[in-house]
Amino acid sequence: MSPEFTSAGEMVFQTFPADRFFPAAGSWLRGLVRTDAASSVVDMRARVAGETTYGFCYRSRAEVGANSDSSSVGFVIFLRPPAGRHWLKLEFYDAARGCWWENFRCEIESDAAVRKVDYAPPAGPDAGWMLLQTLRQQHAQPRLSWRQHARAAWVAGAAGTTEIKPVAPLFGCLEEPGERVRVNHGLLSISGWVAHATRAISSVTAYVDPRLPARLDYGLPRADVAAAFGDLRGAARCQFAGEIVVPLSHPQSWGLVVCVELEKGEPLLAFARRVQGPSFAADLPGELPPYSAARFGSAAAAVLATRGWRGLGRAGRELTVARKTYLRHASPLVTLDQIRYQAPACARVSPRPLSVVMVNDNFTLGGAALFAFEYARFLAQQPGCTVRLATPQDGPLRALCAEAGIFVEIVDMARLTPTMNEAEFHSHIGCIAAALDWREADVVIVNTLVAYWAVPLARVLGKPVLFYIHESARIDALFPAARVPLVEAAIAGATRTVFVTEWTRSQHRRLEYEGNFRLLRSWTDVARLDTFCSAHDRTTLRRAQGLSADAIVVVCLGSICDRKGQRLLIRAIEQLACASVTGETENPRALQFLLVGARPSPDVEQLRRDIAVRGLNRLVCLVDETPDVLGFLRQADIYVCPSFEEGFPRALMEAAVFGLQIVATRICGIPEMLREQDAWLVPPGDPARLADALHQAMQAHRAGDLTRPRNARARMEKLFNAAAVLPEHVALVGETLASIE
Repeated sequence: MSPEFTSAGEMVFQTFPADRFFPAAGSWLRGLVRTDAASSVVDMRARVAGETTYGFCYRSRAEVGANSDSSSVGFVIFLRPPAGRHWLKLEFYDAARGCWWENFRCEIESDAAVRKVDYAPPAGPDAGWMLLQTLRQQHAQPRLSWRQHARAAWVAGAAGTTEIKPVAPLFGCLEEPGERVRVNHGLLSISGWVAHATRAISSVTAYVDPRLPARLDYGLPRADVAAAFGDLRGAARCQFAGEIVVPLSHPQSWGLVVCVELEKGEPLLAFARRVQGPSFAADLPGELPPYSAARFGSAAAAVLATRGWRGLGRAGRELTVARKTYLRHASPLVTLDQIRYQAPACARVSPRPLSVVMVNDNFTLGGAALFAFEYARFLAQQPGCTVRLATPQDGPLRALCAEAGIFVEIVDMARLTPTMNEAEFHSHIGCIAAALDWREADVVIVNTLVAYWAVPLARVLGKPVLFYIHESARIDALFPAARVPLVEAAIAGATRTVFVTEWTRSQHRRLEYEGNFRLLRSWTDVARLDTFCSAHDRTTLRRAQGLSADAIVVVCLGSICDRKGQRLLIRAIEQLACASVTGETENPRALQFLLVGARPSPDVEQLRRDIAVRGLNRLVCLVDETPDVLGFLRQADIYVCPSFEEGFPRALMEAAVFGLQIVATRICGIPEMLREQDAWLVPPGDPARLADALHQAMQAHRAGDLTRPRNARARMEKLFNAAAVLPEHVALVGETLASIE
């Protein structure tokens, strides 16, 4: 009797018990599911007799067969149903639609031993883990009820599974991830060893999402394996290690699959393990909803009800701990209609001579440093105003200051060490203040949270201080625990603490003291950018860079590091390149990606390895950090910002003024800058969605559709034009001085 199918997709079984009869020892189900082009199957599970069992989805030519295509995914699951007749349901997770759907249902019979009458279901996952998962999922999918999300968290934590290990003649051990799962900005660390009895292994590939396979480093030395299993082929160099992408939208638990490829291209499924990750991504702002007692209570009630109100004492303690985590990581509550920029009460600074000291944490060419430079330059242009820029870390920005005639001062901060206590900190601040000649300064402007030390420094000198905060990260994520109270004191103690995004201000709202917080707009110099465009021909700039005049050029600006998301961008580019080979999108030779902002660092070397391993050297070019970022924007057709964390990125505003198609992650302050009608905004940490958005942007570019670029440019001109915004910041200096007179 053949299995029955639903209309959601076509399924082909390779292994299924004859006559739908499961022996007491259980049976493996293997097969292939094909879906429509709009679907992306990434996981599977079975439901029998009220219990859930997870299997694994994979893409393997050996298992799936030569007739598989890009919409086909293999699956494998081990089932041991209880005795009797039951309905078996197979469900698949569609990452494109963000939901589970049932694709197979049939009645089965099992002769497994009857369970004891006193059998009780497992206790299930930790109540605190369930609460945070429920909050996170309800924030991402508010159309579903609290009970539905709590039930999904229960299933994820309590469902059964069977781990797949190598079978002779393949041997090995998957050592990481273990019980403690480490995820760094969407990347999961994998390590272990694998070897074949008689044949060489050419490569090892791993993934959680079958759309995003990652080739691991293989052939690393492993002396202990060689000593114990010296008869295996290549036992001395059988270690594998690397990182795979875990899309943040992927449901838990994660089905980790590791495949090996033998010589002559024969693939084998080596390992498959279910991995329970953290309840939310702590390194990603915005994963948990804004805190409210009602929201916490609704989630807690749904969790306790799902658990059957069992073990209330222990569950209560777990929920108390989870509440503290929720308070610490809750998102600020920000909508566009809530944003109220605050025009300074004073229209302009006093006509008397004014001396300003502006402090930045470094003199690199990053967005915050350029913000300080442009602010200082505009202040210096005001009648009777003198400005000096101070920093503890010299850099290439000094040359721009010299051209603008702005005096630069290097402040020796070597005495401030991360391990000193509060008393030692203030003692050293007093010593630094005594060594500085800031007696003539009327006001001190401190730029970036990292330069917090300049706020108590200005207070020691008796100067009013404006403290500009751009960072979107939490204080305890940026500083060691001993420094957190000092940073918080600086935020509360500044004469004016200034934010350019409501997201960041809301995150620190509890520290506001006597109305010292201000929300002002950031800026971009529209006139200067237009002048640059007029003076620089795109074709000429491309020719100098060795780019084709008709190629689609995608540019990403920013320091290369994990939080900027370039490594996940490489995975998205790999997907675009693979789709190009199969004819699903543009020819890869017509594309060029420029990642601008490389400086010597381990992060850059890792990114180079990622590019090389995926064979993208001809498609992706890493460009050293340069002051000529506008030249690269002028060459571009599309600008991409794949970051996990951003305040109010300067390069994104410049890309909007240049009229580029924009693809960016929907995080922190970016939705305050650009709306859905201005750019393609995607969730962070999801290379598949990023690749899809880039593909759509390329299609719009080819079709000459400038709807989004025009909307974005108009928004910059209306809200963030330096000609209108910079005078407001100068006026805030006047308001600050007036407040102490």
